Amino acid sequence: MPLRLTQWLADSRIAAQELAQAIRELIAVAVTALAPDDALVRATASIREAIAHLRGYVPEGPLARYPQLESVSNPADVMPFDPVVGTLNPLAPPLVLTGEDGRVAGSIVFTTPYEGPPGCVHGGVIAACFDQVLNVANMLAGTAGPTASLEVSYRKPTPIGVAVRFEADPPVVDGRQVRTSGILRDGDTILAEASGVFVLLPFDRLMALTSERR
Repeated sequence: MPLRLTQWLADSRIAAQELAQAIRELIAVAVTALAPDDALVRATASIREAIAHLRGYVPEGPLARYPQLESVSNPADVMPFDPVVGTLNPLAPPLVLTGEDGRVAGSIVFTTPYEGPPGCVHGGVIAACFDQVLNVANMLAGTAGPTASLEVSYRKPTPIGVAVRFEADPPVVDGRQVRTSGILRDGDTILAEASGVFVLLPFDRLMALTSERR
């Protein structure tokens, strides 16, 4: 299955990314449009037709979600279906992360589907993003492992429709524990801070766990 997934990604990644982006746009329209009943009925019929078309290509049995790659320089390549950074997952914004001088950073504009309080990003979405930002910092430092605990302190509401920036410091390793912290900011204003504790595992062992669970 991993080899089939890797080949599929090589052949169909661009088309799959375009599909995911189209669905993101559909979700954004669905939660903002005040369309009349007849328009909603027509849209629902079209969507159900697309679902029926794609369902025929869903393989039987568990799906391989992580391609076998030698390099982990781009987290989106390792986790294409991740709900935070996965370019092939319509649920993901997606948050694009890059390494900068040993740190990890990524700017993003959250849209209405991620809204919690009026005009603000849902706190659970922010926590999910922090979990992945800190994990990517660990991955790029070669200290990847599952999350043991995550603490988020919300300083100010995070606005919808405004470019904000996640940043993560280099991880600190203590035996098998990895401690990583990060911030979310709007310009110079700190919106939230996070700190996480992770369990250090070799990358091949981490990937083996996903295979065992499949």
